[in-house]
Amino acid sequence: MIIIIIKPLQIIQRKEIRLIAFSNFDAHTGPLFAKLNLLKLQDYIKLQTLFFMHQLNSGKLPKIFDSFFVKTSCKHNVNTRFASRSTFYLPKLRTNYGKFNIRFNGTKLWNELDERFKCCTSSQFKKELTSYFISLY
Repeated sequence: MIIIIIKPLQIIQRKEIRLIAFSNFDAHTGPLFAKLNLLKLQDYIKLQTLFFMHQLNSGKLPKIFDSFFVKTSCKHNVNTRFASRSTFYLPKLRTNYGKFNIRFNGTKLWNELDERFKCCTSSQFKKELTSYFISLY
């Protein structure tokens, strides 16, 4: 569902980046985003989701969000590699709609995130992750 909503916005963003950079209408946009130091819409959404998860992991969000997510270390008593990396338990899904829920998507993105980003401060986290996403273009 979210992909259906975002797809037209991504097309518009690509057209606009070509206009800003004075490129051909069929030019690849990846290098243009990197040259202008801008994030693609999909990466911006990932950045905001991961920033939310970083705030949650740091304990900077209201306590109401603590019931949304369960740390892997609290799920069982065995100290595994996965539990020691400050990860969250991935909830079970009954529908495809649940894949776009912050409980599932945020947890999945956070668990896949490299450990070097998880220990950063909030402002450093955004800068490091933004430069990482731009380096992938």
